[in-house]
Amino acid sequence: MATNEENDLIGYDPLQWMDDNTDQDEEHLITDDLIGNAEENSILDITEEDELVIDTLEDESASVAIEESAYDYSSNAIDMVMQEAIAEDTVLEEAENSLIDLDATLSIQNVVKLHEKLKKSLAIHDEIEINASDVSSIDTATLQLLVSLKKDAVNLQKKVTIIYPSPRFVESAHLLGLLDVLDVHEA
Repeated sequence: MATNEENDLIGYDPLQWMDDNTDQDEEHLITDDLIGNAEENSILDITEEDELVIDTLEDESASVAIEESAYDYSSNAIDMVMQEAIAEDTVLEEAENSLIDLDATLSIQNVVKLHEKLKKSLAIHDEIEINASDVSSIDTATLQLLVSLKKDAVNLQKKVTIIYPSPRFVESAHLLGLLDVLDVHEA
């Protein structure tokens, strides 16, 4: 098998042509960009002063956008603070009264709200009365919260009394063996 040196492809780099013309292509691209920018400026008849004005306008519009977004953020933040303050005032008004009425249905879904109400009331008052007359359903989480409240009150030398417990409240406390701990007695 005879080989011809011109047709021999061993050791031939097919991309070699790209490396040979790279410097010429880069110079060509740079001059094309300069020509393109010069043509654009001559077509638009833009001077250096005009470019400074354009840059200033762009900077001003960016600062206006930033100020508007800051205003939106601050007004939203003020609205959120106001809503939190109103909610907190409502809880404090409820806590100012040493008598707390329990809802008819007490479950783990609303135990956090009840916990906040009881905690704030305990911080303000030395004696708290909890009216359990409307309770028709109570779960273990709520009874556990009331047991914890009673124990904390003893440690803080405060008094928590459960008044008018409903039959369902008494039954649930009895099933869990909490009648004595909650100081609730069957009627």
